[in-house]
Amino acid sequence: MWAAIDLTYYTGGQSSVNSKYNDDRRNNSRFGTTFNLPLSGQSSKKNSDSDGAIIRFGSDFSTISIRWQMEFL
Repeated sequence: MWAAIDLTYYTGGQSSVNSKYNDDRRNNSRFGTTFNLPLSGQSSKKNSDSDGAIIRFGSDFSTISIRWQMEFL
């Protein structure tokens, strides 16, 4: 069993018209959590979520995921 706290920062994607830069450069950060629970020797369930922390440009969105992992080898 394990848990994690996640932090992501990304930047880039500025556009220009006639060599003049627009004020649309992406510069955002997100935070989230992940929790993994072993179910048996070969499978586990993983829950994770994330949310926008600082949104300078673009959409603010949240994600939630529930995954089941199985090892075959």
